Amino acid sequence: MFTIKKLGQMARKALIECIRRLLKRVRQLEQRVKELERRLAQKAQNGTHSHRPPSRDGLPNKPRPKSLRTRSGRQPGANPDIAVRPSSESKSLSTFRFIN
Repeated sequence: MFTIKKLGQMARKALIECIRRLLKRVRQLEQRVKELERRLAQKAQNGTHSHRPPSRDGLPNKPRPKSLRTRSGRQPGANPDIAVRPSSESKSLSTFRFIN
């Protein structure tokens, strides 16, 4: 690195050469910044996050498929063909015995 004192003591040709090298380095760094910004924008566009593994990115937002099953037309609940009556052991209506 050059100090102000060293730059003042340098010859004109040496200063010009120093400026050319610095300008070349600045162009290299600008190109690197553009490349890194491009890669960052590409990652943001893809929806990937550096703190997440690719398996955790999730699936694309597709609608869930509807069931291919059709309704049978029956009402939900117990089978109406089976006769039930309260069991004789219990007076409670919550206990039933099936008759076949």
